[in-house]
Amino acid sequence: MSLKRVLHYAIIGFVLGIATQAQAATSQVEMLREMFRKPASEWKQVMQESRALLDANFFENVEKRVRWGIENNHVDDAFRFAMVGDFGSEVKGRPANYRIDLAELFLKAENRTMTGQIVDNILLTSPGTPAARRAMYLRGELYEMDKQLYQAHQAFRELAESGYKPADTWYKA
Repeated sequence: MSLKRVLHYAIIGFVLGIATQAQAATSQVEMLREMFRKPASEWKQVMQESRALLDANFFENVEKRVRWGIENNHVDDAFRFAMVGDFGSEVKGRPANYRIDLAELFLKAENRTMTGQIVDNILLTSPGTPAARRAMYLRGELYEMDKQLYQAHQAFRELAESGYKPADTWYKA
C-alpha cells in the first residue's frame, strides 16, 4: 500500500471521527447512553446539544424511571434519573424538582443520610435555583434534627434574609 493511500485513509478516518463526535444524539436512548459515559459535570452540555429530544415524553419517562427505582429499591438509579430530569429541566427552562422531591421523600422516610447527600448534590450542581433554596431549607431541618442548632439557625436566617418563606424561616431562625 502506498504512503499516499495510507495518509488518505488516515485523513478520512480523522474527519469522520470529528464529525461523529460533533453530532447531537438522534434519539433519547442514544443521548442517555452518551451522557452516562461521561462524568455528571458534562451531562448538561450533552443535553444542551440534544435539546430537541427533551420533550414531554422524555420527562414522563424520567419520572417513570425515578418511580421504578424507588419502588424496586434501586435508589442509585432513581437518583441518577432525578439528576437527568433536573438537568433536562434546566436546559429547557422549566422548574427542576426531581431531586428535591426525592430528598423530601427520603426525609419523610427518615433516611437522613440520603436526604443530606441529595441536598448537597443540589447545592453543588444547581446553586441559585428555587430547588437550591428548598434544599437549603431541608439542610436547616437536618441540622435541627441532629441538634446542630447554631448551623440550623444560620441556614434558616440566610433563607429568611433572602426572602424564602419569611414567616416560617424567621420563626425557625
